[in-house]
Amino acid sequence: MSQTKVKKLTQEQTALIPVYREKWRAIALSTGPINRSQAEETIKLAYSAIGKKAPEIIWQFVGFLHFGS
Repeated sequence: MSQTKVKKLTQEQTALIPVYREKWRAIALSTGPINRSQAEETIKLAYSAIGKKAPEIIWQFVGFLHFGS
């Protein structure tokens, strides 16, 4: 796979930075449920792309306790 190094963004790319920053900020701060099958498939594809065997994925429920005043 050949990659080209980007040396300078176009004006259009620069204008899209705030859009992508907000998109990924919302994703990072999301507290909604995860789509486990999509996450597992994405992990497998990422490992395959670098020629590595995907790890075993173990899901763990982490409950949060709320202490009222």
